Amino acid sequence: MRLPPTAHTNRPWRIHDIADDFTVEDVWALPTPGGPDDFPWLVRQFAERVSGGVTGDTVISRALFTIRWKLGALLGWDRPDTGTGGRLPSLYDRLPADLRSDSRGPDLGTSPFRSVYQLENEWAAEMGNTTVHAVMHLGWVADGTGGYRGQMAVLVKPNGLLGALYMAGIKPFRYLGVYPALMRAIGREWQANTVAATSHGKGVAVHTIFEKIAGYYDRMNLVMTLGRHARWCREVAAHAAPPAGGRLLDLATGTGVIALAAAKMYPTVAVTGADFSEAMLARARIKSGAGAVRWQQADATRLPFDDESFDAVTEGYLLRNVEDLPGALREQHRVLAPGGRIVILETCPPSGPLRPILEWGMSTIIPLLGQTIARDRSSYAYLESSTLAFTSPQHVANVLCEMGFQNIGWSKKFLGTNVILWADKPR
Repeated sequence: MRLPPTAHTNRPWRIHDIADDFTVEDVWALPTPGGPDDFPWLVRQFAERVSGGVTGDTVISRALFTIRWKLGALLGWDRPDTGTGGRLPSLYDRLPADLRSDSRGPDLGTSPFRSVYQLENEWAAEMGNTTVHAVMHLGWVADGTGGYRGQMAVLVKPNGLLGALYMAGIKPFRYLGVYPALMRAIGREWQANTVAATSHGKGVAVHTIFEKIAGYYDRMNLVMTLGRHARWCREVAAHAAPPAGGRLLDLATGTGVIALAAAKMYPTVAVTGADFSEAMLARARIKSGAGAVRWQQADATRLPFDDESFDAVTEGYLLRNVEDLPGALREQHRVLAPGGRIVILETCPPSGPLRPILEWGMSTIIPLLGQTIARDRSSYAYLESSTLAFTSPQHVANVLCEMGFQNIGWSKKFLGTNVILWADKPR
Protein backbone atom coordinates (compact mmCIF):
# COMPACT_ATOMS: atom_id res chain seq x y z
CA MET A 1 0.00 0.00 0.00
CA ARG A 2 1.32 3.41 -0.94
CA LEU A 3 1.65 5.79 2.00
CA PRO A 4 1.91 9.59 2.23
CA PRO A 5 5.42 11.10 2.53
CA THR A 6 4.73 11.93 6.18
CA ALA A 7 4.73 8.20 6.98
CA HIS A 8 8.47 8.48 6.38
CA THR A 9 9.29 12.04 7.37
CA ASN A 10 7.46 11.87 10.72
CA ARG A 11 9.58 8.97 11.95
CA PRO A 12 12.94 9.54 13.66
CA TRP A 13 15.04 7.89 10.96
CA ARG A 14 18.76 8.72 10.83
CA ILE A 15 18.48 9.15 7.06
CA HIS A 16 16.83 12.56 7.56
CA ASP A 17 20.10 14.17 8.69
CA ILE A 18 22.18 12.38 6.08
CA ALA A 19 20.01 12.98 2.99
CA ASP A 20 18.28 16.24 3.93
CA ASP A 21 18.73 17.57 0.39
CA PHE A 22 16.84 14.60 -1.13
CA THR A 23 13.10 14.53 -1.91
CA VAL A 24 10.81 11.74 -0.70
CA GLU A 25 9.46 10.29 -3.94
CA ASP A 26 7.51 7.25 -2.69
CA VAL A 27 6.65 5.50 0.57
CA TRP A 28 5.19 1.98 0.70
CA ALA A 29 3.92 -0.30 3.47
CA LEU A 30 5.45 -3.70 2.72
CA PRO A 31 3.41 -6.95 3.01
CA THR A 32 5.95 -8.41 5.45
CA PRO A 33 4.28 -8.99 8.85
CA GLY A 34 6.58 -10.17 11.59
CA GLY A 35 7.91 -9.67 15.07
CA PRO A 36 10.05 -6.92 16.60
CA ASP A 37 13.35 -8.63 15.75
CA ASP A 38 12.67 -9.65 12.14
CA PHE A 39 14.15 -6.64 10.32
CA PRO A 40 17.46 -8.38 9.42
CA TRP A 41 15.44 -10.97 7.47
CA LEU A 42 13.85 -8.20 5.41
CA VAL A 43 17.26 -6.67 4.62
CA ARG A 44 18.56 -10.09 3.62
CA GLN A 45 15.57 -10.64 1.32
CA PHE A 46 16.10 -7.29 -0.41
CA ALA A 47 19.82 -7.92 -0.72
CA GLU A 48 19.22 -11.28 -2.38
CA ARG A 49 16.59 -9.68 -4.63
CA VAL A 50 18.82 -6.93 -6.04
CA SER A 51 22.29 -8.49 -5.84
CA GLY A 52 22.01 -9.97 -9.33
CA GLY A 53 20.70 -6.74 -10.85
CA VAL A 54 17.34 -4.98 -11.04
CA THR A 55 15.24 -6.78 -13.64
CA GLY A 56 11.53 -6.62 -12.68
CA ASP A 57 8.99 -9.22 -11.51
CA THR A 58 6.49 -9.54 -14.39
CA VAL A 59 6.66 -9.59 -18.17
CA ILE A 60 5.67 -5.91 -18.23
CA SER A 61 8.12 -4.75 -15.56
CA ARG A 62 10.95 -6.85 -17.02
CA ALA A 63 10.30 -5.28 -20.41
CA LEU A 64 10.36 -1.80 -18.87
CA PHE A 65 13.66 -2.44 -17.11
CA THR A 66 15.17 -3.98 -20.25
CA ILE A 67 14.26 -0.87 -22.21
CA ARG A 68 15.65 1.34 -19.46
CA TRP A 69 18.99 -0.46 -19.27
CA LYS A 70 19.41 -0.55 -23.05
CA LEU A 71 18.56 3.12 -23.30
CA GLY A 72 21.01 3.88 -20.50
CA ALA A 73 23.75 1.94 -22.27
CA LEU A 74 23.05 3.76 -25.53
CA LEU A 75 23.12 7.23 -23.94
CA GLY A 76 25.87 6.53 -21.42
CA TRP A 77 23.65 7.21 -18.40
CA ASP A 78 25.02 4.32 -16.33
CA ARG A 79 28.78 4.52 -16.89
CA PRO A 80 30.75 3.79 -13.71
CA ASP A 81 32.13 7.33 -13.62
CA THR A 82 28.61 8.78 -13.46
CA GLY A 83 27.60 6.98 -10.27
CA THR A 84 28.40 7.21 -6.56
CA GLY A 85 32.13 7.45 -5.97
CA GLY A 86 32.49 9.04 -9.40
CA ARG A 87 30.43 12.07 -10.39
CA LEU A 88 28.37 11.72 -7.21
CA PRO A 89 29.88 11.76 -3.71
CA SER A 90 28.60 8.77 -1.74
CA LEU A 91 26.26 9.35 1.18
CA TYR A 92 28.66 7.20 3.15
CA ASP A 93 30.98 10.22 3.23
CA ARG A 94 28.28 12.12 5.14
CA LEU A 95 27.85 9.56 7.91
CA PRO A 96 28.59 10.65 11.48
CA ALA A 97 31.16 8.69 13.41
CA ASP A 98 28.64 6.48 15.25
CA LEU A 99 27.09 5.24 11.99
CA ARG A 100 30.49 4.57 10.45
CA SER A 101 31.23 2.27 13.37
CA ASP A 102 28.06 0.24 12.71
CA SER A 103 27.49 -2.23 9.89
CA ARG A 104 27.37 -0.72 6.43
CA GLY A 105 24.96 -3.43 5.39
CA PRO A 106 25.06 -6.31 2.89
CA ASP A 107 27.14 -6.47 -0.28
CA LEU A 108 24.70 -5.98 -3.16
CA GLY A 109 26.80 -7.66 -5.84
CA THR A 110 26.32 -6.44 -9.41
CA SER A 111 23.33 -4.30 -8.47
CA PRO A 112 23.60 -0.55 -9.08
CA PHE A 113 22.82 -0.11 -5.37
CA ARG A 114 25.43 0.12 -2.62
CA SER A 115 24.70 -0.18 1.09
CA VAL A 116 25.26 3.01 3.09
CA TYR A 117 24.43 1.95 6.66
CA GLN A 118 22.35 -0.57 8.61
CA LEU A 119 20.86 -0.32 12.10
CA GLU A 120 18.53 -2.62 14.03
CA ASN A 121 15.44 -1.09 12.37
CA GLU A 122 16.80 0.92 9.44
CA TRP A 123 18.81 0.29 6.28
CA ALA A 124 19.78 2.63 3.45
CA ALA A 125 21.26 1.83 0.05
CA GLU A 126 22.10 4.29 -2.71
CA MET A 127 22.54 4.30 -6.45
CA GLY A 128 23.48 7.03 -8.90
CA ASN A 129 23.81 7.75 -12.60
CA THR A 130 23.65 10.67 -14.99
CA THR A 131 19.97 11.30 -14.26
CA VAL A 132 19.56 10.91 -10.51
CA HIS A 133 21.06 10.09 -7.13
CA ALA A 134 18.57 7.82 -5.32
CA VAL A 135 18.25 6.17 -1.92
CA MET A 136 16.23 3.06 -1.06
CA HIS A 137 15.43 3.24 2.65
CA LEU A 138 13.92 0.32 4.56
CA GLY A 139 12.53 0.59 8.06
CA TRP A 140 10.81 -1.75 10.52
CA VAL A 141 7.70 -0.24 12.10
CA ALA A 142 4.88 -1.24 14.44
CA ASP A 143 1.70 -1.93 12.44
CA GLY A 144 -0.74 -0.74 15.11
CA THR A 145 -2.15 -4.21 15.82
CA GLY A 146 0.63 -5.66 17.95
CA GLY A 147 2.89 -6.75 15.09
CA TYR A 148 5.52 -5.20 12.85
CA ARG A 149 6.06 -4.76 9.13
CA GLY A 150 8.53 -3.30 6.69
CA GLN A 151 8.30 0.18 5.19
CA MET A 152 10.14 1.31 2.08
CA ALA A 153 10.88 4.89 1.07
CA VAL A 154 12.51 6.07 -2.15
CA LEU A 155 14.40 9.35 -1.89
CA VAL A 156 15.71 11.11 -4.99
CA LYS A 157 17.94 14.01 -6.00
CA PRO A 158 17.50 14.57 -9.76
CA ASN A 159 20.48 15.82 -11.74
CA GLY A 160 19.31 19.10 -13.24
CA LEU A 161 16.69 19.39 -15.96
CA LEU A 162 17.53 15.96 -17.45
CA GLY A 163 16.97 14.30 -14.10
CA ALA A 164 13.70 16.12 -13.46
CA LEU A 165 12.37 15.19 -16.91
CA TYR A 166 13.51 11.60 -16.44
CA MET A 167 11.74 11.23 -13.10
CA ALA A 168 8.55 12.75 -14.51
CA GLY A 169 8.71 10.49 -17.56
CA ILE A 170 9.05 7.21 -15.66
CA LYS A 171 6.47 8.05 -12.99
CA PRO A 172 3.41 6.45 -14.67
CA PHE A 173 5.41 3.32 -15.51
CA ARG A 174 6.52 2.95 -11.88
CA TYR A 175 2.97 3.07 -10.54
CA LEU A 176 1.34 0.95 -13.25
CA GLY A 177 4.02 -1.58 -14.17
CA VAL A 178 6.69 -1.74 -11.48
CA TYR A 179 5.46 -1.09 -7.94
CA PRO A 180 2.30 -3.29 -7.94
CA ALA A 181 4.28 -6.31 -9.16
CA LEU A 182 7.11 -5.50 -6.76
CA MET A 183 4.80 -5.42 -3.73
CA ARG A 184 3.25 -8.78 -4.69
CA ALA A 185 6.66 -10.35 -5.22
CA ILE A 186 7.98 -9.04 -1.89
CA GLY A 187 4.98 -10.53 -0.09
CA ARG A 188 5.35 -13.89 -1.83
CA GLU A 189 9.06 -14.07 -1.10
CA TRP A 190 8.53 -13.11 2.53
CA GLN A 191 6.05 -15.94 2.99
CA ALA A 192 7.74 -18.55 0.80
CA ASN A 193 11.16 -18.07 2.40
CA THR A 194 9.58 -18.06 5.91
CA VAL A 195 11.49 -14.88 6.71
CA ALA A 196 8.51 -13.64 8.68
CA ALA A 197 9.39 -16.22 11.32
CA THR A 198 11.41 -15.50 14.42
CA SER A 199 14.29 -17.68 15.54
CA HIS A 200 11.76 -20.32 16.65
CA GLY A 201 10.52 -20.89 13.10
CA LYS A 202 7.66 -19.91 10.87
CA GLY A 203 5.05 -21.22 13.30
CA VAL A 204 5.72 -18.39 15.76
CA ALA A 205 4.96 -15.68 13.20
CA VAL A 206 1.88 -17.50 11.90
CA HIS A 207 0.66 -18.05 15.46
CA THR A 208 0.99 -14.30 16.13
CA ILE A 209 -1.09 -13.48 13.06
CA PHE A 210 -3.93 -15.87 13.94
CA GLU A 211 -4.02 -14.70 17.54
CA LYS A 212 -4.50 -11.16 16.19
CA ILE A 213 -7.24 -11.92 13.65
CA ALA A 214 -9.38 -14.30 15.72
CA GLY A 215 -12.00 -11.67 16.52
CA TYR A 216 -12.90 -10.97 12.90
CA TYR A 217 -11.82 -14.23 11.23
CA ASP A 218 -15.36 -15.44 10.51
CA ARG A 219 -16.47 -12.08 9.18
CA MET A 220 -13.49 -11.83 6.84
CA ASN A 221 -14.02 -15.38 5.55
CA LEU A 222 -17.67 -14.56 4.88
CA VAL A 223 -16.77 -11.45 2.88
CA MET A 224 -13.74 -12.84 1.05
CA THR A 225 -15.66 -15.91 -0.20
CA LEU A 226 -18.94 -14.06 -0.84
CA GLY A 227 -20.68 -16.25 1.73
CA ARG A 228 -19.39 -19.60 0.42
CA HIS A 229 -17.02 -20.49 3.27
CA ALA A 230 -19.60 -22.15 5.55
CA ARG A 231 -20.91 -24.21 2.62
CA TRP A 232 -17.40 -25.44 1.81
CA CYS A 233 -16.90 -26.41 5.46
CA ARG A 234 -20.10 -28.45 5.39
CA GLU A 235 -18.88 -30.10 2.19
CA VAL A 236 -15.61 -31.01 3.92
CA ALA A 237 -17.55 -32.60 6.77
CA ALA A 238 -19.73 -34.51 4.32
CA HIS A 239 -16.69 -35.89 2.48
CA ALA A 240 -15.20 -37.13 5.76
CA ALA A 241 -18.03 -39.65 6.30
CA PRO A 242 -16.86 -41.18 9.60
CA PRO A 243 -18.65 -44.34 10.77
CA ALA A 244 -21.37 -44.15 13.40
CA GLY A 245 -19.78 -44.04 16.83
CA GLY A 246 -16.42 -43.15 15.30
CA ARG A 247 -13.97 -40.30 15.97
CA LEU A 248 -13.20 -37.26 13.81
CA LEU A 249 -10.29 -34.83 14.24
CA ASP A 250 -10.55 -31.33 12.74
CA LEU A 251 -7.12 -29.70 12.52
CA ALA A 252 -6.51 -25.95 12.22
CA THR A 253 -10.08 -25.80 13.43
CA GLY A 254 -9.87 -22.04 13.96
CA THR A 255 -13.26 -20.83 15.10
CA GLY A 256 -14.64 -24.35 14.66
CA VAL A 257 -16.73 -24.07 11.50
CA ILE A 258 -15.80 -27.52 10.13
CA ALA A 259 -15.85 -29.21 13.55
CA LEU A 260 -19.29 -27.82 14.38
CA ALA A 261 -20.63 -28.84 10.97
CA ALA A 262 -19.33 -32.37 11.54
CA ALA A 263 -20.81 -32.57 15.04
CA LYS A 264 -24.20 -31.54 13.69
CA MET A 265 -23.97 -33.88 10.72
CA TYR A 266 -22.81 -36.93 12.73
CA PRO A 267 -24.42 -36.82 16.22
CA THR A 268 -22.90 -40.16 17.30
CA VAL A 269 -19.34 -39.25 16.27
CA ALA A 270 -16.86 -37.87 18.82
CA VAL A 271 -15.47 -34.70 17.23
CA THR A 272 -12.22 -33.05 18.36
CA GLY A 273 -11.31 -29.57 17.15
CA ALA A 274 -7.60 -28.77 17.48
CA ASP A 275 -5.75 -25.52 16.80
CA PHE A 276 -2.51 -23.93 17.98
CA SER A 277 -4.22 -20.56 18.53
CA GLU A 278 -5.94 -20.28 21.89
CA ALA A 279 -7.62 -17.06 20.73
CA MET A 280 -9.26 -18.96 17.87
CA LEU A 281 -10.37 -21.77 20.19
CA ALA A 282 -11.85 -19.23 22.60
CA ARG A 283 -14.09 -18.03 19.78
CA ALA A 284 -15.05 -21.60 18.87
CA ARG A 285 -16.00 -22.52 22.45
CA ILE A 286 -18.73 -19.86 22.68
CA LYS A 287 -20.53 -20.78 19.47
CA SER A 288 -23.86 -22.56 19.35
CA GLY A 289 -23.37 -26.32 19.57
CA ALA A 290 -19.80 -26.00 20.87
CA GLY A 291 -20.54 -28.37 23.73
CA ALA A 292 -20.70 -31.26 21.26
CA VAL A 293 -17.02 -30.80 20.34
CA ARG A 294 -13.90 -31.43 22.39
CA TRP A 295 -11.63 -28.41 21.87
CA GLN A 296 -7.88 -28.83 22.30
CA GLN A 297 -4.84 -26.65 21.67
CA ALA A 298 -2.33 -28.62 19.61
CA ASP A 299 0.52 -28.26 17.13
CA ALA A 300 -0.45 -29.91 13.84
CA THR A 301 3.17 -30.94 13.26
CA ARG A 302 3.38 -32.78 16.62
CA LEU A 303 -0.10 -34.11 17.38
CA PRO A 304 -0.73 -35.26 20.96
CA PHE A 305 -2.85 -38.22 19.85
CA ASP A 306 -2.23 -41.96 19.65
CA ASP A 307 -1.58 -43.77 16.40
CA GLU A 308 -4.70 -44.72 14.40
CA SER A 309 -6.99 -43.00 16.90
CA PHE A 310 -9.35 -41.21 14.45
CA ASP A 311 -11.63 -42.48 11.70
CA ALA A 312 -11.49 -39.19 9.78
CA VAL A 313 -9.24 -36.13 9.75
CA THR A 314 -10.33 -32.78 8.34
CA GLU A 315 -8.46 -29.51 8.11
CA GLY A 316 -9.07 -25.97 6.93
CA TYR A 317 -6.27 -23.77 5.58
CA LEU A 318 -3.51 -25.56 7.46
CA LEU A 319 -0.93 -26.68 4.91
CA ARG A 320 0.04 -23.26 3.53
CA ASN A 321 0.90 -22.16 7.07
CA VAL A 322 3.36 -24.93 7.97
CA GLU A 323 7.04 -25.13 7.12
CA ASP A 324 7.01 -28.89 6.57
CA LEU A 325 3.97 -29.85 4.48
CA PRO A 326 4.90 -33.55 4.14
CA GLY A 327 5.61 -33.68 7.87
CA ALA A 328 2.16 -32.30 8.73
CA LEU A 329 0.52 -34.84 6.41
CA ARG A 330 2.59 -37.67 7.92
CA GLU A 331 1.22 -36.77 11.34
CA GLN A 332 -2.32 -36.95 9.97
CA HIS A 333 -1.54 -40.31 8.36
CA ARG A 334 -0.21 -41.53 11.71
CA VAL A 335 -3.33 -40.68 13.74
CA LEU A 336 -5.75 -41.84 11.02
CA ALA A 337 -7.09 -45.38 11.33
CA PRO A 338 -6.90 -47.78 8.37
CA GLY A 339 -9.86 -47.18 6.09
CA GLY A 340 -10.17 -43.60 7.36
CA ARG A 341 -10.36 -40.50 5.19
CA ILE A 342 -8.51 -37.20 5.18
CA VAL A 343 -10.27 -34.13 3.77
CA ILE A 344 -8.43 -30.86 3.17
CA LEU A 345 -9.83 -27.38 2.52
CA GLU A 346 -7.09 -25.11 1.17
CA THR A 347 -6.42 -22.07 -0.91
CA CYS A 348 -5.17 -22.65 -4.41
CA PRO A 349 -2.88 -20.41 -6.48
CA PRO A 350 -4.76 -19.17 -9.57
CA SER A 351 -4.03 -20.77 -12.92
CA GLY A 352 -5.29 -20.58 -16.49
CA PRO A 353 -6.22 -17.52 -18.55
CA LEU A 354 -7.78 -15.73 -15.56
CA ARG A 355 -4.60 -15.99 -13.48
CA PRO A 356 -3.35 -12.37 -13.96
CA ILE A 357 -6.78 -10.95 -13.10
CA LEU A 358 -7.22 -13.20 -10.06
CA GLU A 359 -3.72 -12.49 -8.77
CA TRP A 360 -4.31 -8.78 -9.10
CA GLY A 361 -7.66 -9.08 -7.34
CA MET A 362 -6.25 -11.16 -4.49
CA SER A 363 -3.21 -8.94 -3.95
CA THR A 364 -5.35 -5.80 -3.99
CA ILE A 365 -8.74 -6.72 -2.53
CA ILE A 366 -7.78 -9.06 0.32
CA PRO A 367 -5.40 -6.62 2.06
CA LEU A 368 -7.89 -3.80 1.41
CA LEU A 369 -10.66 -5.82 3.07
CA GLY A 370 -8.32 -6.55 5.96
CA GLN A 371 -7.76 -2.83 6.39
CA THR A 372 -11.44 -1.91 5.99
CA ILE A 373 -13.09 -4.63 8.07
CA ALA A 374 -10.38 -5.62 10.53
CA ARG A 375 -8.10 -2.56 10.56
CA ASP A 376 -5.27 -5.02 9.94
CA ARG A 377 -3.85 -4.86 6.45
CA SER A 378 -0.52 -6.55 7.19
CA SER A 379 -1.97 -9.84 8.46
CA TYR A 380 -4.20 -10.19 5.43
CA ALA A 381 -1.33 -9.22 3.14
CA TYR A 382 0.39 -12.31 4.58
CA LEU A 383 -2.70 -14.45 3.95
CA GLU A 384 -2.84 -13.20 0.35
CA SER A 385 0.86 -13.79 -0.26
CA SER A 386 0.75 -17.26 1.33
CA THR A 387 -2.11 -18.17 -1.02
CA LEU A 388 -0.27 -17.03 -4.13
CA ALA A 389 2.91 -18.79 -3.00
CA PHE A 390 1.21 -22.08 -2.06
CA THR A 391 1.60 -25.26 -4.06
CA SER A 392 -0.86 -26.82 -6.48
CA PRO A 393 -3.50 -29.48 -5.65
CA GLN A 394 -1.59 -31.89 -7.87
CA HIS A 395 1.52 -31.51 -5.72
CA VAL A 396 -0.45 -32.13 -2.51
CA ALA A 397 -2.03 -35.16 -4.19
CA ASN A 398 1.43 -36.46 -5.13
CA VAL A 399 2.60 -36.16 -1.52
CA LEU A 400 -0.50 -38.02 -0.32
CA CYS A 401 0.09 -40.74 -2.92
CA GLU A 402 3.73 -41.18 -1.82
CA MET A 403 2.48 -41.75 1.74
CA GLY A 404 0.23 -44.55 0.56
CA PHE A 405 -3.13 -42.78 0.44
CA GLN A 406 -5.61 -44.02 -2.15
CA ASN A 407 -8.71 -42.74 -3.96
CA ILE A 408 -7.26 -39.24 -4.10
CA GLY A 409 -9.40 -36.51 -5.61
CA TRP A 410 -10.13 -32.81 -5.43
CA SER A 411 -12.66 -30.19 -6.41
CA LYS A 412 -11.74 -26.56 -7.04
CA LYS A 413 -13.95 -23.73 -5.79
CA PHE A 414 -14.41 -20.01 -6.39
CA LEU A 415 -12.72 -19.66 -9.81
CA GLY A 416 -10.04 -22.12 -8.73
CA THR A 417 -8.79 -20.07 -5.75
CA ASN A 418 -9.90 -22.67 -3.16
CA VAL A 419 -9.87 -26.45 -3.28
CA ILE A 420 -11.20 -29.44 -1.34
CA LEU A 421 -8.99 -32.55 -1.50
CA TRP A 422 -9.72 -36.01 -0.11
CA ALA A 423 -7.88 -39.32 0.20
CA ASP A 424 -8.33 -42.68 1.93
CA LYS A 425 -5.86 -44.59 4.08
CA PRO A 426 -5.81 -48.25 2.98
CA ARG A 427 -7.27 -50.84 5.32
